[in-house]
Amino acid sequence: HAEIDPLFRLIERGALRLEFELSAHWPRVRTLMTRWEQMDLADASIVVMSELHVRSQVLTVDRRDFSAYRRNDRQLIDFVAPPKK
Repeated sequence: HAEIDPLFRLIERGALRLEFELSAHWPRVRTLMTRWEQMDLADASIVVMSELHVRSQVLTVDRRDFSAYRRNDRQLIDFVAPPKK
């Protein structure tokens, strides 16, 4: 899986961090999952993390969903995804 090696190098350098306590943020996660019918737990958690860390970028392969989702109900989420095919 050579394509994931750069990702793990970012983690090793501390450039990519993921710190999230679901038990502290479940009410917001639940609200998002209720509002966005197709949103799963992982996506809802990522949206909440983007609300908590507003200067962050989301790394995703799900360009379509993250183009639609909004942080704080109205703000675009800055994300990085593979180019459209």
